Amino acid sequence: MKRTLRISTAVLATLLIVAALGVGIGRLVTRGGETAVDTADTQAAVPSVTTSPRATSPRATSPRAAASARALATKAGAKARRLSRETRRVHVVPGLRLVRLTPAEIAARKARVAALKAEKRAKELASHPVSLTIGTLNVLGSQHTGPHGDDHRGWPSASWRTPRQAAYIKSHGVDVVGLQEAQPDQLNGLIADTGFKAFPGYQFGAQDTDNSILYDPSKFEFVSGTSFKIVFMHGPRPQTVLKLRDKATGREMYFVNMHTSAGHDPGHTRTRHAGMATAVNYINALKKQGLPVFLTGDMNDRAPFESRVLGPADLSAPIFGPWHQRIYGRNWLAVDWIAGTKDVQWSDYWVEILQRRKISDHYFITAHATIPAAG
Repeated sequence: MKRTLRISTAVLATLLIVAALGVGIGRLVTRGGETAVDTADTQAAVPSVTTSPRATSPRATSPRAAASARALATKAGAKARRLSRETRRVHVVPGLRLVRLTPAEIAARKARVAALKAEKRAKELASHPVSLTIGTLNVLGSQHTGPHGDDHRGWPSASWRTPRQAAYIKSHGVDVVGLQEAQPDQLNGLIADTGFKAFPGYQFGAQDTDNSILYDPSKFEFVSGTSFKIVFMHGPRPQTVLKLRDKATGREMYFVNMHTSAGHDPGHTRTRHAGMATAVNYINALKKQGLPVFLTGDMNDRAPFESRVLGPADLSAPIFGPWHQRIYGRNWLAVDWIAGTKDVQWSDYWVEILQRRKISDHYFITAHATIPAAG
């Protein structure tokens, strides 16, 4: 026969408190004289109590059952409070502090990031060697030759000489060549016959195409170009500065091309030496960027160029290589020069004597340069 537990007001109040804390208490029943509480149901519902007509009897609950019920209620309440604390526990994850930046600060941070990326990229590119063939050629300006020439009237006109000069450039496999005295008609012909690009070309005006640099666009791409001025003969003349990027490796380098005053009278000698000093200062400034620098040009000087330019600018010249001394001897020097910073390794210095065929009154000089991988 089913026995019904009578619950006192105090026990019932305890059960209601436990239910309010979020843990449901199952039906409280007794079996075989022992009290059991079903706690599997965790819904926050007020537990139902099974009663019978006898449960309304005023007879009191036994002390043992009441004590057992209170112990179970206390235990269930403690568990409910523990579960509640665990549910409300907040896990803090370390993160970045958010800071409001001004547009100027944002731009500055982006610039720093870009500079770091560029530095990393430059180090990567410096790990690749670069080889090129460089040349220098005074083409003998078209105003000097032909029937109306001023000082080489008996020489062939530029229309005959220019295609032959282009053929020499291609046959030597030249990648970059510094020109001097290149007039617009000669510049146009050389560009057409070689497929090279030119700087400055006409960017300084048609009257200042003389010192243009030609380069092979299949090997190099233009980065930037500028000039510095020196006095050439009777007036200021821009000297070309070109920055190119090797397409295969991405390494960048500078090319400076010049033409200083001719003649050994005091006035022209003074402007020639002044032009050399200006070039030294400019080249030394370029070297601070850590890039190779090449110098080409008709310097109208031999030994003085070595002491006034190569030494102060700390440049090396392929003309002093052992292959040149075996053929020409140490004392043979042309006024046409190729030089470069000390990180450049030279080979295959070559001199074409164009005067014999009246293609130019200057030599066409070439050399092979290698820029080794950075250590």
